[in-house]
Amino acid sequence: MSQVAALGGLTVLSCRPAGRGQSFHARVEAAGGRVVRLPLVEVRPPADGGVALADALSRLDTFDWIACTSVNGVEALAGTELPPGLRLAAVGPATAAAFEGVLGRNALVIPRVHTARGLVDGFPPRPGRVLAPLAELASDDLAVGLTERGYEVEVVTAYSTAVPEVSDRALEEATGAEVAVISSPSIATRLVDLLGHRVPPVAVTTGPRSTAAAADHFGDVVESSPEGLFDSLVELAARTR
Repeated sequence: MSQVAALGGLTVLSCRPAGRGQSFHARVEAAGGRVVRLPLVEVRPPADGGVALADALSRLDTFDWIACTSVNGVEALAGTELPPGLRLAAVGPATAAAFEGVLGRNALVIPRVHTARGLVDGFPPRPGRVLAPLAELASDDLAVGLTERGYEVEVVTAYSTAVPEVSDRALEEATGAEVAVISSPSIATRLVDLLGHRVPPVAVTTGPRSTAAAADHFGDVVESSPEGLFDSLVELAARTR
């Protein structure tokens, strides 16, 4: 099968924030798929306007690590000058690429399992001080896990998320999708709240939390990794066409 025909007209619902995922969308369309965009997350500054983050960044020389679990967390650090000895830990390749692109520094730790717990396991057994710029409602998996390993962790809210307004036309188009890409539990919940029983029959999820959130609402749930999304879609297309 040629790369161009790999998806054979598969209609994929993407709920990523507006302006995100362009390369993934382009790859899907180049392979014969169709992307339906329904942004369900809007990234906003934290409630304190970034005061806590600015304070932590003013003390960067007291930290040994910065650990980020999302591209959004890295982007909140734009313009920051990193001390030479500060090490970076990224939950996955996309976050690592953001470190390089935004801060000009490579991540030392990129775990095999791209979750907060996987990131914890990727840290070396040499405790130090970690700054974790996370989402307002992020789980405590990273902080708890690193603390259990002897690290001192300071968590700061780097950004918050909100639900953007969605038009009736966008919702109607979303109901015609064959596959929904679910990148977080909140995305699964919001999609179900909006579409109810009209959600796409298949969800491709990235990570166990997303899988658990989608399990009761989609006819078929395929767990993938962010890097394996496209291949999972190709396999689905081959199975259903």
